[in-house]
Amino acid sequence: MPPWRRRGAAAAMTLHLAEISGQVSKGHQAVLILDGAGWHQPDPTLAELKDAIDGLDDDEVVDVIAMVWLGRGDFSADEWTEAQALARERHTDRSADYLIGIPNLGDCLEEGAAQLGFSCEEFEINRL
Repeated sequence: MPPWRRRGAAAAMTLHLAEISGQVSKGHQAVLILDGAGWHQPDPTLAELKDAIDGLDDDEVVDVIAMVWLGRGDFSADEWTEAQALARERHTDRSADYLIGIPNLGDCLEEGAAQLGFSCEEFEINRL
């Protein structure tokens, strides 16, 4: 459960904001950055996915990126080598972050795999 949904968390946040606003002079503004304030819990699944992608070699990451683009409709299966070439050109040390930032990453990978003749049906949901 997110911390802001826990009982009393809203009241605690309100008190915290009141305390901060008391420190700011009239006519001035304060910026509150919550990411380091403990209100956001780390996502272990996201970290595991990032580690898995970072653990791939460059050719594997290029194939994942190309498959996402294929599944997203940017390329067709007939354009696989072109998709790989562009993915290789654009691949950086931040490719895992790029991939993780795609909201429908799983769907794109599944569709891309299907277009290449592969199926994800043999894998169980929650098998890990």
